[in-house]
Amino acid sequence: MGRRNHLDFDNLQMSRKVSEWLYQEIAHSKKHISHVAKALGISEWNLYKYTDPESASNNFPAFLLPRFTKAVGKGLLERIAWESGYLIVPIPKVNGKVDQHALELVAQEAKEHAEAVEEFARAVADGKVTLRELESVKKEAFEALEKLLELVKYAEKIAEKEVRRQ
Repeated sequence: MGRRNHLDFDNLQMSRKVSEWLYQEIAHSKKHISHVAKALGISEWNLYKYTDPESASNNFPAFLLPRFTKAVGKGLLERIAWESGYLIVPIPKVNGKVDQHALELVAQEAKEHAEAVEEFARAVADGKVTLRELESVKKEAFEALEKLLELVKYAEKIAEKEVRRQ
């Protein structure tokens, strides 16, 4: 694979957007750029380059995204997910530890939720909703609600354990 010899305007625009989002998230966090750079394990100078949309080397390395999220917040991650057509959800923890059962419940709910939203998007895409489409949207929505209620039941189970301890 050789290097590209042409300018890809879409890539350039996305790179500029990410730089602007990076800058905005740091500014919103009210943390000094030197503290953020230290948390990322990079030089302040590199972080300045990554936040400059006009810099030739403004490509924020993806491997720094988890550290940035922990140091500054989830805003940049949410923007990138949104731009890619996705939403993010937190991993459930019980007493500070990932709870496997809760994680499975959240994954199932997220899957059902995504399917309901996809069905809704398909149904309304042309500005009209047929009865068949409406029934399909309802079916998917109710399946998502069932999974959401399973999360509530699990939370109730944890609450009951806490009440018994007291």
